[in-house]
Amino acid sequence: MRILTLVYPVLFHIGAVLIPAYGAVTALGVLLALVFCPAHGGIRRADAGRVWNLCVVALFAALVGSRLLLVVLNRTELRLHPSWMLGLAMIHHPLLAAFGA
Repeated sequence: MRILTLVYPVLFHIGAVLIPAYGAVTALGVLLALVFCPAHGGIRRADAGRVWNLCVVALFAALVGSRLLLVVLNRTELRLHPSWMLGLAMIHHPLLAAFGA
């Protein structure tokens, strides 16, 4: 998959929204994990609903943890461009660029 992200850094555009290859590959991995983890938990005789809930909680914890790590490692850049670093950086539109998004 690394070759895909090097050859095609941008998979496609939908209007002003840019879909990067690494984002698509990450989303595919998350979806596969959400499908296969409850099934694998059922094989291990674990409650599939509880495994699903654990996967969703882990997903949100990973999102919050990655954003906190971004803030901690880039404190100086965060002070200069807070809306850019904490906002959605995938929307490329001239009017949004005027607002720093």
